[in-house]
Amino acid sequence: MEEFQPRGAETIGTFLGHGMAGKSAVTVNHFGKGHVVYVAAAYNAGGTALERWRKNMKELKKDEFIESIPYQETRDYVKKVYASAAIYRQLYGLK
Repeated sequence: MEEFQPRGAETIGTFLGHGMAGKSAVTVNHFGKGHVVYVAAAYNAGGTALERWRKNMKELKKDEFIESIPYQETRDYVKKVYASAAIYRQLYGLK
């Protein structure tokens, strides 16, 4: 297993975006920098589901949005990715 090593100015969000290119038309650039929650949700559930949720839950804060994701698998996945992203940001001094 290869160890994760951040390269240059890449963040967890852009790192995840590279892996999702073939799975979904939704990209990190679509959501803007720093939207790990949306990227992870689109990667796991698909861009169509994410767009529907964002449309119906646009007033929610990030943590409320995560808890409102209707797919249990996606909700759990997003929580894990978001927590991991926070750990990497802290370890590598990223914002």
